[in-house]
Amino acid sequence: MEVPESSEQLGQDSAALANSCETLQTRPCVYDTSNSCYWSNGALGECYCQDVPFNKWFCWVSD
Repeated sequence: MEVPESSEQLGQDSAALANSCETLQTRPCVYDTSNSCYWSNGALGECYCQDVPFNKWFCWVSD
């Protein structure tokens, strides 16, 4: 018998999703800002906001 997930676990999942590199790359941003995130495989990533006209996050895996 499986134990249902608690709402606390679901909250952690959605918080992790909000800070995922894949999600971040789809969002607009303010040029010349940077942010850290996590890739779906758990690797730490770094992102910077591209210049106009893109204004989208560009992310890569941190070393």
